[in-house]
Amino acid sequence: MIDPTTPETPSDSPAPSPAFGATLSERAGYAVLSVAGEIDMTTAHLLRSALDNAHRGRALVADMGGVTFFGAVGLTILLRATSAHPGTVAVVAPAGRVRRTIAAAGVRSRLNLHDNLDSAVGSLVPAGGPLVTAVEPPCSAAS
Repeated sequence: MIDPTTPETPSDSPAPSPAFGATLSERAGYAVLSVAGEIDMTTAHLLRSALDNAHRGRALVADMGGVTFFGAVGLTILLRATSAHPGTVAVVAPAGRVRRTIAAAGVRSRLNLHDNLDSAVGSLVPAGGPLVTAVEPPCSAAS
């Protein structure tokens, strides 16, 4: 029933979905976005927004371990996030739906994909930092 005493006001932000959740944890030098629930056409905008808000110029790990459904739209969002910020976004996807979708799409090599948080954190470079560390060439023997 509509309450006539409560004015209707449009909302700029979508109502949270009970099928999707994301929690941001700040760490020293990086952030972890733990994602849970379903990622489909109805929740994709929530994932995109959560990733954008979490990255904000710092290294980011997207922990997808709590995802129960992962549609192609979710994969597209992860691919865009990792390609837009090379080296500063890592994805944790242990065995499960996310990993199977990535494998079926054949795009594992395009994601900074890891089995666990420690591995993902170890792969990150500071946001804005160099992606490759220069290596000195070996010294040649004097002739």
